[in-house]
Amino acid sequence: MTPPSPSLTPSHGVQLPQEVIDLIIDDIASKKERYILRTCALVSTAFYIRCRTHLFTEIEFIADSSIQRRAGRLCKIFKRNPSLVSELRAFKLVIRGAANQVEGMISEVQESQVGRVILFAILFVLGFDAVKVSLAKTVHFFKLLRTISHAPLRTFSVIGELGHEFDWSLFNEKTEAHLLAIRSNPSLETLELANLSNLPGSVITGTPGPHNLRRLIFRNCTFEDGLRDVRRVRSEFTAWKGAMPSSLNQITTLEMTETSYYNFLTSLQSTFLGATATQPSSLLRFVDLTKLVVGLHRIVNQILSVWNLLTSVAHSLESLELKDSGFSDTHYTNLQPMCISRLVTLRHLKLSTYPACDPLSVRSAKNFLALTANILDTASSATKLESLTINLTLRSKNSIKEPNIFGIDLVAWSAIDDVLNSPNFPELQKVVINLFFKADDEWWVVNSDTDDASAQFFPKISISHWIKPEVKLHLLPAGK
Repeated sequence: MTPPSPSLTPSHGVQLPQEVIDLIIDDIASKKERYILRTCALVSTAFYIRCRTHLFTEIEFIADSSIQRRAGRLCKIFKRNPSLVSELRAFKLVIRGAANQVEGMISEVQESQVGRVILFAILFVLGFDAVKVSLAKTVHFFKLLRTISHAPLRTFSVIGELGHEFDWSLFNEKTEAHLLAIRSNPSLETLELANLSNLPGSVITGTPGPHNLRRLIFRNCTFEDGLRDVRRVRSEFTAWKGAMPSSLNQITTLEMTETSYYNFLTSLQSTFLGATATQPSSLLRFVDLTKLVVGLHRIVNQILSVWNLLTSVAHSLESLELKDSGFSDTHYTNLQPMCISRLVTLRHLKLSTYPACDPLSVRSAKNFLALTANILDTASSATKLESLTINLTLRSKNSIKEPNIFGIDLVAWSAIDDVLNSPNFPELQKVVINLFFKADDEWWVVNSDTDDASAQFFPKISISHWIKPEVKLHLLPAGK
């Protein structure tokens, strides 16, 4: 963005002090509406200077077929205005369908020598390892990543396009080295990785050195077995040889949506300790963890790793969300390892079906509610739990009538009501039930009273003067 020309700057009338202009722009920026900031930047030079600072606080960079042109433009902006680098706090790299595009192009031109040359050139500038050629000129994308690595970043995100999971191993070593440098930035507080496969342990932990990482967020990610990372670990990670990385010790928030915590641990183990190390569940400790989002899967090893994690953070965890990914249908009965009474600092508990867009059958919904009641029933003494949230996606039918309200027999809810009415939840103040329906399930809009539903779901705690259960109905967008 270029500054407005002097001719556009008002030459008469009241001139606001720069301090007042800064306050106005700062207030606009707090609304997170960037298009308004871009408009304000055209008012005058005084407005432009402050708007530019906010516009470059967060950058979302799209990696697609125009990656070099886009990176070149951004590099020119930073070269003309070096101070903007110091304003950057969040950098998001969005890989737009790159993996699928590459596979498709290979299959289409594999018989054409000319096409292969063109394909190789495109793959190289995208930073993929499929090309074994070199160019004398450094590509713009590498220059941009190198510049970003020196910014005082607080948040770094790498996001594969939804529906096009990106394979991290397609990056060549040079691209990985630049991304690793950004991850290892000592000012970084949040690392977000989504829709990615074969994530290496080194990118998760960063290189040895000072770290300030507090939030680690995964969505739909898988991890490599560590063997590909061993060579890099031997050369750059000697400070962590034979030990788990210390860069994750200060984590306060860990979110693993549609991502296996067990596979996360085993990947780090094979990377830093070797395949013959002890059980991974005992290798990593999050001593300051206060918020955890984790899935409950069908495989026993994955469940045990979650139980061990909960045990290890029992004296720090304040917020816990458990996402049921088919676990409730296994009828696994040993829930005692995650006894709520042992989570002495837990204040907020959320239990959700996952994926949220997939409606459950009546049987699976009953199993989920039974699991919820059993988890709550592990409380053997008074807890400090203040809020309980249940997120449930249902498959409804127009023919549903009472007492099968919302498709589930009220008996399935009564077990939860009985447990919550016990003396083990003296500080419970809020119970929220979020029920999600498909867009074509319009019958409940006119046929359901949420106040009446809350009283039917929880007749015992509903009469309590300090707890008023809430039942909220949500309509999922069509196609979700």
